[in-house]
Amino acid sequence: MKRLLICIWLMCWVNFLSAQNPFAQFKVEHYDAKSGMPNDFVMNTYQTMDGFIWMNSYSGFIRFDGKQFVSFNSSNTPAFKTDNSNSLFTESEDSTLWFPIAGVGLVGYKNGVFTSYLTDTKDIFLRGKTAKGELLFSPPIGSAFDPQLLKGEFIVFDPVKKTHYAINIDKFRAYRQKTAAGECSACSEWFVGGGKVLHKEKNGQWRTFGENDGIREGVFIISVFKDSKGRVWLTSSEGIYVYDGVRFFAFPGMEKVNIPTPNPSFAYIIEDAKKGIWVSVGNGVAYMPERANQFYRFPKQYLNIQTLHNLTVDRENNIWLASDRGLFKISPTKVVNYAEAEGISNNRVSGITEMSNRKFLVVSVMDSIYWLENGVIRPYQIKNRQAFKRFVNSIHTYKDSKGNVWIAHQYGVLKITPQGETNYELNGQTRYVAEGFDGKMYFGVAYKGIATIDEKGKINYLSFPNIDFSKIYISAIHQLRDSSWLITSYRTGVIKIDKYGKLSNLDLFDGATSIQVFNAVEDKDGILWFATGRGIVRWKDNRASLIGYASGLKEASIFSILMDSTGNWWLPTNKGIFYARATQIEAYANNQRDKIDWKHIDDGDGMNNRQCVGARHSIVGSNGSIYIPSIGGLVVVNPDKLQVNTTPPLIKVNSLHVDDIVYYAKAQVAPGDHRYIFDYSALSFISPEKNQIKFRLIGRDTGWIYSKGDNRAFYTNLPPGDYVFEVTASNNDGIWAKDVAKFSFSVAPFFYQL
Repeated sequence: MKRLLICIWLMCWVNFLSAQNPFAQFKVEHYDAKSGMPNDFVMNTYQTMDGFIWMNSYSGFIRFDGKQFVSFNSSNTPAFKTDNSNSLFTESEDSTLWFPIAGVGLVGYKNGVFTSYLTDTKDIFLRGKTAKGELLFSPPIGSAFDPQLLKGEFIVFDPVKKTHYAINIDKFRAYRQKTAAGECSACSEWFVGGGKVLHKEKNGQWRTFGENDGIREGVFIISVFKDSKGRVWLTSSEGIYVYDGVRFFAFPGMEKVNIPTPNPSFAYIIEDAKKGIWVSVGNGVAYMPERANQFYRFPKQYLNIQTLHNLTVDRENNIWLASDRGLFKISPTKVVNYAEAEGISNNRVSGITEMSNRKFLVVSVMDSIYWLENGVIRPYQIKNRQAFKRFVNSIHTYKDSKGNVWIAHQYGVLKITPQGETNYELNGQTRYVAEGFDGKMYFGVAYKGIATIDEKGKINYLSFPNIDFSKIYISAIHQLRDSSWLITSYRTGVIKIDKYGKLSNLDLFDGATSIQVFNAVEDKDGILWFATGRGIVRWKDNRASLIGYASGLKEASIFSILMDSTGNWWLPTNKGIFYARATQIEAYANNQRDKIDWKHIDDGDGMNNRQCVGARHSIVGSNGSIYIPSIGGLVVVNPDKLQVNTTPPLIKVNSLHVDDIVYYAKAQVAPGDHRYIFDYSALSFISPEKNQIKFRLIGRDTGWIYSKGDNRAFYTNLPPGDYVFEVTASNNDGIWAKDVAKFSFSVAPFFYQL
């Protein structure tokens, strides 16, 4: 039955990703020596209970809080004596960190104090933990995969009593219940050593698996992992194996991938919080989402490393990669990007239109055309190449009611039909395409006016005697519900022409006309809203209401206004995408008082580049998603599935520096005038630059002070007395920490101040 279920899982599940790149939903950040690390070579990563990411390298140990790296090595930590450490390290339940160090033994770290243990056993490697939390170390042998591992003695270290004793391999298998990182569902019944995998049978005996169990002779087994669904995975010299309940078989597509061997520090395979499987494949990483039936290799455009040493998943579901080219962090995003890695050349997108449900036509700034269907990019097949000879600088893409696509560009408009493509030259830069109530197509041409094309292909310009179009740099044209035409421009304001030809100028900015008006939208009540260089402008009852910086908006040049079905309005800008509830925007337009709770999406949330393409046009798809052209590709946001980081940050006051003295716990400061520096951390890693931090010194400050981002607070000349420094923070999505971190200290008085 188990084998049947495995076969169904492999062969019959719908591959919901098709050829889509699943990594379009992740962002990658890279840290190396240029980011403040001591070097680029990282062996292992580990997240401690207080939230820090620790790593080891040939330059000692490094602690990272998302903003700054702090190094601990032989130059500042005498207990280390050497900087060379490649073993896994771990933390005991009392929050002590334990570092096995070659040539030194075991070093414990807590509250700024380092203590040495096992100094007579110089070379040890961490193998795991017992159910009681004792640490298990291998003997000083040449390699974790040396066959002597099965014959040697192991060391059991009690982190509470600070005592140790030796056991043999049989007891080690029984003792090992946890990995260095924590719980281990495979540890009680599976063991890898000497390149072999052993299984604990029902009779309590350990059996070595071989050819009869699906593992070919000569295959070197590196690691074993059991996931939350009960699947047992092997990494080996010949790829990835999975267990079907009776025997192992090579996982399809992963039969010959290169798994790095053989170093005891490597963690080869992990499972994230969404039940996705990540595996080290030598010079990269492969990933299988929960409902997929295949692994996907991470694109080298985003992850270019030589050797991947270690994989770790943290409390927020970030994936950390330790490599020979630095530290990489893979985080979930709020957006999906379609760019070069997905098949769009040059990344930058200039236009998009929806052809049918889940099928879109995408135009790049290089004037290449693509289909986007079910999340997959593929090239558009050109039928009439002659039509593309004067197709340059595409600006607006529109599908009419007949299913034809019109692409406005530098010299005219390109029409795409099922029969092929036709280019019409309009003797000017065509900025916008609109379909009239009469079924005709209208084109806004900069400094020329509004053009039409009849059934014979003849080009005509509408006649408006009272308008000098030679001075109007048209940005968009719209036919409103009352049949009037609305013309927006970059330099000369907004013109409305009613169905009788009567012209009126809409004064959006108290007489100023040189402010850019990018586009306009008419809401369900017939009210006009304008995307401008100063924010949003509402035009109601012949009166303009500005929603700009004063509303709390951090960027005023708005390229489009997109109204979704959930009640949010989305604004593409040069600094990312802002969005807010429509009710708040309308309320502000009415009273100009209560600030709007603007939300912001940018590169910290996964956009390849936060700069949306100005003077280009975004759309809301029939599926409710928002499609926005950007410098870094097409950005797609699904308002119904917007990922929110609900994990509050952990807060830590790392130290208090009083002049040249460092305190790690409650302090008694000598009398006198001093300089006080509090070093603190807000441990939330998805987008650390968006964390909000506030602090106060009770006994001095009357209220909270918001940090400017340097994770330090400075005070001078505190009078004698008792003080408590407090700090708290929110994560990137405004979820605040449950607790306040505190540091208590006293400043003693001089005798004459008593």
